[in-house]
Order: sequence, then C-alpha cells, then structure tokens
Amino acid sequence: MPYQAKVAHTIMQISTTSNNLLLLIDALAVSLMLLYLIFAAGLVLLIYSCWQYVRTGRFPSLRVEITS
Repeated sequence: MPYQAKVAHTIMQISTTSNNLLLLIDALAVSLMLLYLIFAAGLVLLIYSCWQYVRTGRFPSLRVEITS
C-alpha cells in the first residue's frame, strides 16, 4: 500500500470512530434529559401532594371514585 493510501485509510477510520463517539454522546445526552424530565415531573407531583397535605391536613386520595 502506498503511503497516501495508508493515510487516507487512517483518516477514514478516525472519522468513523469520531462520528460513532459523537452519536453515542448525543444519545446519552438525550437519554439523560428524558430521565431528568421524568424526575422533575415526579418532584412536581410530590410537591403538589405535600401542598395538599399542608392545605387540608391529609394527603389526597389516589383512589378513583365512580359516582352515578
């Protein structure tokens, strides 16, 4: 293999590895963002529950009541 072919092959390998690493970082960032959003929603629901306890003196019922 001539020198230029080896250099071109090495550059192509580095480029492929770099693209795969960037894709992995992007996927990790999106996954963590979704996890943080779910965690934040849970915290909002917990704060709401505690606020209901402060207002009424009891925690809100989680039972679904069907009235006819």
